[in-house]
Amino acid sequence: MTTKAIIKTSDLMRMAMVAKKTGMRVEIEIDGTIIRVAPDVSPASEKPAVKKERIQL
Repeated sequence: MTTKAIIKTSDLMRMAMVAKKTGMRVEIEIDGTIIRVAPDVSPASEKPAVKKERIQL
């Protein structure tokens, strides 16, 4: 007989969707065990593309 899982796959997927949508880490504590799910973070070295526009008055 195997040990029962602490958290279900559907719960992990739901946490991942919330983390990705909000851009924030999601955590849950079950019986003293903390489970954290963080969104995918791009490396800091990559700067977001900035579109520069020249405005002439």
